Amino acid sequence: MKKFLFLFLIFTFFLFCEDEVKNEKKKEFAVEEIIEKLDDVERRVDEIEKKIKTIEESIKNIEGKFNELRKTIRNFQIYVQPQATIKPTSDEWNSIKRGMTKEEVREILGSPEEVKLMRDKTEVWFYFGLGRIIFDINGEVMKIENDILTPSTRIR
Repeated sequence: MKKFLFLFLIFTFFLFCEDEVKNEKKKEFAVEEIIEKLDDVERRVDEIEKKIKTIEESIKNIEGKFNELRKTIRNFQIYVQPQATIKPTSDEWNSIKRGMTKEEVREILGSPEEVKLMRDKTEVWFYFGLGRIIFDINGEVMKIENDILTPSTRIR
């Protein structure tokens, strides 16, 4: 009986070990499969990041073209009617600094709605609803005044 019990234990141990070896092989296979899937996911993420970057660049390009079109329409409005309905944005207005040239200001804000030449040879550009910019005799921004009293529409 002892021999039979001993053989039974050895046989059971052998079966248990064989199952463990099979399980380890399955685990190895599962790990390799997971690694392959992770590599595929990383590749997809890289592709998506490239596409997002391309889309962001396209959006930036479109925004730039839209701003150019907005300024062109605004400048056209100023020439055919007393004032423009398309106003420079507050960010554009706030980007004007002392020492900028008339060309730089016109590039950022577009044409002014009104220009006055003063006796002291300074020039004042009016952007109704935003304020006025005063240029010195050299054509550089001397002063920027925010317009808090004049409404954004003004009848001449």
